[in-house]
Amino acid sequence: MLKLTLFVVVVAVLVWYSNYFGSVSPPQFVEKDLFTLAYVSKKGSFVQIPEGFTEVHNFMSAFKKYEEGDLVGLGVYFDDPAVVKAEDVRFWIGFIIPEEDADELVPKLNGKFKDQGLRCLSFPKTANVASTLFPYDHMLSPMIGPSKAYPVLDKFLEEQKVDREEYPAAVEFYYLHGNKTQIEYTFYPLPLEFGRNSVKARK
Repeated sequence: MLKLTLFVVVVAVLVWYSNYFGSVSPPQFVEKDLFTLAYVSKKGSFVQIPEGFTEVHNFMSAFKKYEEGDLVGLGVYFDDPAVVKAEDVRFWIGFIIPEEDADELVPKLNGKFKDQGLRCLSFPKTANVASTLFPYDHMLSPMIGPSKAYPVLDKFLEEQKVDREEYPAAVEFYYLHGNKTQIEYTFYPLPLEFGRNSVKARK
């Protein structure tokens, strides 16, 4: 009886949190400008995400100090954890390099930290990115957000009669600057698998 009670309480709390955190914005196609990502590659549990952000921030801070919230965080997720074994899930974690700093910073980062796993890639200007927004107002927001955002994006692409295989990567933008912090969940229409040339290594 106690176990059943605890289970009901946990479910009730999760439902309350889910409603408390609000809902995602109506999905739409957006255009993303060119940007350069400094990232580290991870495989396995998502508990590595905070560690990845810390690694990349420390690498970048070796050359220029950025205050908290100055940088847009980014995660690129290649595998559906509902389908792929947890230990095989592949993802990149990092920050978008401000465009005004990229020409100077990228060669320095590549020169000093490439052997430690840091990579810099330029994503081209891209149209028809499927996008929805979710408020980032609590430490649990990144955990609640995917369960709300991705079903909405899947349904949106289905309604638009778009082949889901044309959107092989989920890309999450973490905006933490200013009063309105939010996460943008997207499906990117790029073949972003490892080794492809659609995303260019920046030197």
